[in-house]
Amino acid sequence: LFPGERSTNLSTERESFVRSIPDGRSLVVFVIDGTWSQAKGRLRRSPNLFALPRVSFSSDRPSEYKIRRQPSPECLSTVEATARLVELLDPDSPAARLRKPFVRMVDDQLERAAQGRARKEAKAAG
Repeated sequence: LFPGERSTNLSTERESFVRSIPDGRSLVVFVIDGTWSQAKGRLRRSPNLFALPRVSFSSDRPSEYKIRRQPSPECLSTVEATARLVELLDPDSPAARLRKPFVRMVDDQLERAAQGRARKEAKAAG
């Protein structure tokens, strides 16, 4: 799962991609976890990964990973990208549930960071 010119965009080519999987074979997708620059570096350093066919998708919503700024608006976190991939490959799957704990985690981290800043400001003022 990695975007680029060599990737099959599942948002537009899902049906033909699914039909291209031989009967009796299972689809295996490697999802590279890390920052975008780390993932790109891992892909470049591994001739085996680099040689594999790639899939991607067009993002229909911005990332909810508000803790870190994405390199561009269509970039998603690993969890978000994995959930979207599963939704595209199996529209009846409950993949959207993957996003709920992720969004709660992000909101919790943002709240804790705000509380920490407020404590520091109160301590500095008092």
